[in-house]
Amino acid sequence: MSRTLIQTISEITLIVLFLTIISAPPLMCILFSNKEWSDTEKRVLASFPEAPRDLKTLLQFPEKFEAYYNDHFGFREILINRYHREMRKKFGQPGIPHVIAGKGGWYFYASNLLLDDFRGLVPLTEQQLISWKEDLVRKRDWLAKQGIHYLFLFVPNKQTIYPEYLPDYFQKAKGTTRIEQLMEYLKKERDVEILDLRPGLLNAKSKGQLYQKTDTHWNDYGAFVGYREIMYKLSQWFPKEQFKIDFYFQHTIIERPAGDLAKMLGLHETIKEMHPLLKETHFCAQPMELTLEVENFPKMNEMEPFMKGCKDANLRALVFRDSFFCGIEPFFSENFQQVVYLWQYYDQKTVERMIDYFHPHLVVEEKVERFCFSNLNVDGLIKIPSTNKLLKNSNPRKD
Repeated sequence: MSRTLIQTISEITLIVLFLTIISAPPLMCILFSNKEWSDTEKRVLASFPEAPRDLKTLLQFPEKFEAYYNDHFGFREILINRYHREMRKKFGQPGIPHVIAGKGGWYFYASNLLLDDFRGLVPLTEQQLISWKEDLVRKRDWLAKQGIHYLFLFVPNKQTIYPEYLPDYFQKAKGTTRIEQLMEYLKKERDVEILDLRPGLLNAKSKGQLYQKTDTHWNDYGAFVGYREIMYKLSQWFPKEQFKIDFYFQHTIIERPAGDLAKMLGLHETIKEMHPLLKETHFCAQPMELTLEVENFPKMNEMEPFMKGCKDANLRALVFRDSFFCGIEPFFSENFQQVVYLWQYYDQKTVERMIDYFHPHLVVEEKVERFCFSNLNVDGLIKIPSTNKLLKNSNPRKD
């Protein structure tokens, strides 16, 4: 083979390789761009912009498309993980500012102003406190007119329960957090309440680890402690019901890959963590068909609504939840004839549709502490959806 032919083949191969490399990310974006959530960054990814309808949306289209492509180009998650590993190996520093390495192998999430909140640097204004109270009262009173109880609860951030594992400089700078400020304000107001899981979790710390070291979430034991606090509260509202508060477990400790914080740092393949596994041997709750058309319901992370329940139970419940309710759900479902679980924030229109559909006795709204204040707008007010039914006096539900 002549030298000229070899050189030509080499040049063609190089060109083909170059074109393959530069075209792979956009091709991957076109073919596999249906993700809406980044596990590496723990945030919602930009969605594809709608077709321009007028001059204003036409001018906004390039910026929105760029944001979409930046979030969806091929191999993005792989490249981010590789960057994190190299930053740690070469410089001994995490490649992402949203994760803080604490003591004893504990990691903490630092996005959503969490550490500023821990230090008391982002306090709620008086107007925000008032708005929070009014929003809770509005939901409670509207549901009460339908004969329905309303329960709001927050799941504490990991640093709220385990501040001793934060670096010393954060512990020394501890201030009043927004949830502490809100709870103190509501105690003075007296006419509205939030189910506070902090006392129960803090009391249970001595009996076992409640949160995962390498993850933002609690473990099965922490979720079960939270479940019991919920049921203690519901037993006051429904004294005739025989709620299942204690279970007989097959309590084992298993080794699992590290959690979401380690994944953000590219460490999930190298770190293992021990997890308590609580498995009740006689669950009665079974999946049930949810016949209501739910395709237009707001959803987080594309998590579909579902329904479970026990035929022998009496009550029905509607639960607005996030990922922290996953560990609660198997136990919670044991106490209800039907429970509809919606992985989304409380939405008034959705509530109205669900009330008309299956007439719940209870509506639960659960949020993790770090997302409790994400619905404050720039004026510090709670964003409230406007609906016609909200303004009408409805008759109580009749079974």
